[in-house]
Amino acid sequence: MQQPSKRGQPIHIKYGSWIGTGAAILAGTEIGRLSVVGANSVCKGKFPDYSVIGPEPSRLLFTRFTTRKKKS
Repeated sequence: MQQPSKRGQPIHIKYGSWIGTGAAILAGTEIGRLSVVGANSVCKGKFPDYSVIGPEPSRLLFTRFTTRKKKS
């Protein structure tokens, strides 16, 4: 609360995303729809839809709801 505010790039968190407790989302970050950010993660960058984003430094761990091809 005592920190001076700095105007930077906007943060975009799309519909249905979950943010874990203690996660920090830095300026300029874009998190896609239905993504999950793990607790105590520090996020910076652009992440696609259905991402699972892990610990510091944040990285894409895997993508949820991947389509599987049926074997014939």
